[in-house]
Amino acid sequence: MLFIAFGLLFGYFATMNTSLVSVHFGISTLSSIPMYFVVLASFGIGIIFTSLFYFFKSIPGMFAFGKKEKELSEKKKEIVELTKRIHELELDNTKLRAKNGEQDTDDESL
Repeated sequence: MLFIAFGLLFGYFATMNTSLVSVHFGISTLSSIPMYFVVLASFGIGIIFTSLFYFFKSIPGMFAFGKKEKELSEKKKEIVELTKRIHELELDNTKLRAKNGEQDTDDESL
């Protein structure tokens, strides 16, 4: 939909600006170029430069995001290992209490 609107607006602009212009690049000159072509080329070059700038600006963020994901994954593995270790220690504690004849009582229970 956006392309259709842009195309219609540019088509209207192009029909109103059909005059020929000359573009000077230092020592070279391009002559007899329609004004709408100069505007479209400038717009396209601006979009390309903006896209490249955004891409190069976002590269460090992508690396930082990957590093954070790796750290998060390592921490999750550590949590799983610690949870397993807690469970093993609770089992050992229960076995030792059973061996010593102690009962598991909860002082705060009814």
